[in-house]
Amino acid sequence: MDPKTVEAILEDFQSKINLLEESVNNHRRALPALLKPADAVVQAWNQVKTILDDIGKPHNALSRLEEKIDNLTLSMKNDPKENRVPTYSSIVKKPAAYKTIIAKAKNPVQDNLNPTRVKEAVCNKLRDKVSNCASVTINGKGVVFNLLNEKSKNDLVEAIQNDCDLNAVIDTYEPKPKCPTIKVPNIDYSVAESELISTLCSRNPILNDGENNLKLLFTIKKKFYYDAILVISPHLFQKLMNSGDTSICTVWSASSVEETFLIRKCGNCLSFEHTTRDCPCKQEKACRKCGNIFSTSTTNNNEQSDFRKHIARCQHINCVSCSKDNLDSRHCFGDEMCVTYKRKCSALQRITCYDSSKIVTYSSSSSQLNQIPTNTQSTTSDHQTRIVTRSRRNITSQQHPRSQSPTLSYSDLDSVASMF
Repeated sequence: MDPKTVEAILEDFQSKINLLEESVNNHRRALPALLKPADAVVQAWNQVKTILDDIGKPHNALSRLEEKIDNLTLSMKNDPKENRVPTYSSIVKKPAAYKTIIAKAKNPVQDNLNPTRVKEAVCNKLRDKVSNCASVTINGKGVVFNLLNEKSKNDLVEAIQNDCDLNAVIDTYEPKPKCPTIKVPNIDYSVAESELISTLCSRNPILNDGENNLKLLFTIKKKFYYDAILVISPHLFQKLMNSGDTSICTVWSASSVEETFLIRKCGNCLSFEHTTRDCPCKQEKACRKCGNIFSTSTTNNNEQSDFRKHIARCQHINCVSCSKDNLDSRHCFGDEMCVTYKRKCSALQRITCYDSSKIVTYSSSSSQLNQIPTNTQSTTSDHQTRIVTRSRRNITSQQHPRSQSPTLSYSDLDSVASMF
């Protein structure tokens, strides 16, 4: 073969290697798709190198190409996740690790102090301390100060407490983290709700001394037993989940504990933006299967409403929430296939604290026992997270004479979920 022809082939091959190397370096997120063609180039290079060795090609030309091939091979062997370029959205969504304190008036009515006036008082008197805050906002309870580090937070709290005027009318505290919520199913009615937490702690060694780290939110009444929804301190949650056995004993049975997320949603218009109590559609209701809206009013002849007539024969499946976002809507609203519902649960999981070093205590007087409707539908996700949705039928406490807690309506349940 003519040496000039060999040189031309070699230059063409080198240009292709350069192009592939540039693609690998500039498209890290698409690296898995480039592995197969890159591997083909490496194999072709080995064949070309053998041919060039046979015809006595100068060693310096081979060394340059060989170096590029080695770099390309190294890029192929690296883990794509380690070399992945972060997207803009992933950087923006990543929350900053701020230290937060909340300042509110001790007697807002008596001292005529609303959150706006509290903010003005603190910012005007402690301007040098407030300048270290990343942000100062007002929420429904008071003024939220987000500081960059622990020292700045402690300095601001100490400055407010040392100021006689501010300390007399303003109270500061660090908000509790959003703790995990768990579901304890199949509890016998012989276990009174008021004694449930003490029973769990006394009969399960892993929950010893954890009576102040659990809080009963509400119970789900069923025919022969009830389910309990509790909020638990992060350190106790990690201890329970990492024990290898999530079963806990009551009096007569054992129950498997599962994590639960309380998602706010409307039972009338099937929206995640508000609760049933706040829904403007009081005389209409949407079908959970197809999403169509029907009247719930009955006629003078006591005939069934249009909504009741429809749900008895509805066979069309269309999630109204997912269809609005152009997602796969071939499922009922809020079930395990609902993408919108999964996103809500994932967002709630991201802001939940799972730090094993965080210890949160609850006072026994703050525990309120509430009852919600029966026939609760449960769905399990891939990471063994339990998601609880609620049906619309009620079983009153009259059917359970051993239960003394009042029965809540569906709207009351939604309001409980929105508080946590």
